[in-house]
Amino acid sequence: MVINLIVITQVAPDFQCNGACDRWIYLFSAACLFFYQTMDNLDGRQARRTGASSPLGQLFDHGCDALVTTIATIIAMTVINMGNNTLTFTEVMFNMIPFFIASWEEYHTGIFVLGYVNGPEDGIFMVYMSYLVSAFTGGHIWETPMPELTGLKWMPNIQLNHFYLPLIAVALLVTMTSSFYNVWSYKKQHNKPMGPAVRHVVSLIFFEAIVFLWYYLEPALWHAHMAWLLMTVGVVFGEIVGRLIVAHLCHEDIAFIPRPMYTLALPILSAVLTRVTGTVIASPEVVALVFAALVLFSYGHFTLSIINEICSLLKINCLSLTSSQLQAVRQKMKSA
Repeated sequence: MVINLIVITQVAPDFQCNGACDRWIYLFSAACLFFYQTMDNLDGRQARRTGASSPLGQLFDHGCDALVTTIATIIAMTVINMGNNTLTFTEVMFNMIPFFIASWEEYHTGIFVLGYVNGPEDGIFMVYMSYLVSAFTGGHIWETPMPELTGLKWMPNIQLNHFYLPLIAVALLVTMTSSFYNVWSYKKQHNKPMGPAVRHVVSLIFFEAIVFLWYYLEPALWHAHMAWLLMTVGVVFGEIVGRLIVAHLCHEDIAFIPRPMYTLALPILSAVLTRVTGTVIASPEVVALVFAALVLFSYGHFTLSIINEICSLLKINCLSLTSSQLQAVRQKMKSA
């Protein structure tokens, strides 16, 4: 997925694949997303088969998913020709919410349940099918008005890509509503207050609001560097979700303002100072680069420290099997 992101942002940096992307890019994007979905669905079964299932595996699984949420949305917005605009920014930011809510539900109920219609299966299937459609019809299909595309004059006179987004939004809303209901039912059944759960959702809203404020204060910076700024914010989101997963595994509380959110103070303070006083301490690009460096350092420190602690505590290896696990696998193969 990272290679796919690099390729498509180099070919179509303005989030407009039509006219810039050859057919192989659409097919490559579909293949990457299909491969990611397949591996995401098989890793747990493989871990249980080899006796390597552990909390570290869950952290890897959901932690990678949190990062892929941003990567996949950026690629999808480019494929459907959304362009470098506020709508693309909003879609990428809002697409983080359902994944957080799913992890939030697991944190409060101890159960991770996918509905009959869900993003990791049905949602991803719809996305890579749309890539295949683009490969054989051309990217211009996404800019075709709905009445012209369907032949139905009563359809709203908007482009297909603008019609596509509300459909996704409705599906995400249904999923999130289900998660809220599950948490509320669990709290009611176990006579636990709903307040702490609501506080965590407010924390997510606060994170989204801060990023939207930065976008509002410095739109020129965002439109000049939309892809890598969104990806950097996506890494912040990935660490927030990662800490939520660790808190669930360790039965710990999480702060209202998680540590990775503190990195956003730098660009926000710089933008506010420039807007209010007219004083420019450093150019927005330099501030954004420093912010990105802080984000990567914070995420790298978090992942390395957590991996080392879990491996040391459980006496397991990272990305490889211990000798006892290998012996158990060989024994299973002989008996089979």
